[in-house]
Amino acid sequence: MNSTNILHGVRMFAKFLTVITFLILVVAVFIATPAQRNTFNPFELNFYDSIMLIVFYLILLSLFLSWWYEGLGGIMAIAGLIIYVIFDYISGAEILWNILVLAIPASLFIFCWWYTDYSEDYNIYRE
Repeated sequence: MNSTNILHGVRMFAKFLTVITFLILVVAVFIATPAQRNTFNPFELNFYDSIMLIVFYLILLSLFLSWWYEGLGGIMAIAGLIIYVIFDYISGAEILWNILVLAIPASLFIFCWWYTDYSEDYNIYRE
């Protein structure tokens, strides 16, 4: 097995994690949350929660962008996670460390981009 096959497997695993994350989001936000609160209104959120919600959606969009532009999307997702944690800390709420699970596919996309473009070990023609 050469490095191209391993890289392809890592890339597919990162895409799989992105899809699973999106499906969990759909279940959590669009099914479970309205069932728990009959008056869920995203326009009634405070400033920090609104920023964190927008950043969270941008993180998900950047993970899907990573399917085509691995480096750009992965770096945007990591930057979004950092911004999310900073605003979560500033708001005085307890930091939701489980959001950092999104760093796993982002890091894998960054690794694939780096290995493909900058590593001397990568050779697409090697058998």
